[in-house]
Amino acid sequence: MTRSASQNSPVAPAASTTAPATRPDIITPDMITSGPDGITIWQNHAPLAYDAAIATMESHIAAMQAGNAPEVLWFLEHQPVYTGGSSAMDNELLLPHPDQPDQPETDQPDQDQNLQDQGQPIIRATGRGGQWTYHAPGQRIVYIMLDLNRRGRDIRAFVRGIEAWGIAALAQCGITGTRRNGAPGIWVDTPHHTASPSQPNDKIAAIGVRLSRWISWHGIAINVNAAMLDGFRHIIPCGISDAGVTACDQIINQPADIIMRELDQALIHQFSNTLGRYTDADISNINISQN
Repeated sequence: MTRSASQNSPVAPAASTTAPATRPDIITPDMITSGPDGITIWQNHAPLAYDAAIATMESHIAAMQAGNAPEVLWFLEHQPVYTGGSSAMDNELLLPHPDQPDQPETDQPDQDQNLQDQGQPIIRATGRGGQWTYHAPGQRIVYIMLDLNRRGRDIRAFVRGIEAWGIAALAQCGITGTRRNGAPGIWVDTPHHTASPSQPNDKIAAIGVRLSRWISWHGIAINVNAAMLDGFRHIIPCGISDAGVTACDQIINQPADIIMRELDQALIHQFSNTLGRYTDADISNINISQN
């Protein structure tokens, strides 16, 4: 039975919506607004360095664990970076891996800056779930910092809720997404079939989450601008070799910047009836591809 969002979305505790504490490695959001269900929305417009974003999330998660910070959805883009989750395999990264211990020691910030100056992405092993993925400008990332102690300690349902949230937001933008058994994320049928004809669906969104004392971080990355897709050729995305990747502007005939704005609005609008009540069976079970 479907219940209303008000019956399913926990009321967030009273907490400040101010920016993270000021530290050299902590990012200050460009905009902070109130979102649905007591959630705070952070937004940054310029692409962010990956390590600084992780440090910012870590700081905020610690404050949430202490009861001093609100739940947050953080909307951003990243400077080019490859990230590997807990299941990432070295042979699925088709680039040298500077984080490997057998590499010559270098000063990591200097190395990262040199790579960025050369237009090359950095590579990071992370604590999130999942395998290798790629982030770059033109991809909407939403980092999801929610308290699953209150919302429901069910990681599988939580991931399904993230999928349902992305599917609903993409549908609001005119894109039909679906799930694929055994492959978390969001998939679409595409006319160009970038991989095997036997699997005529391409991945449009990747999901990777981490829990720290049942508070979530990391989140979802949705490809919006096809110009960023070239970076995926240096990895086997999410460990899946029989499917390709696609972007929103390959599916709907609109400029990527317009799609990005509409997608942001849709994600905020769709939160309460999807991810905001991820423990509902109808959210967990909808829209599953059998491919």
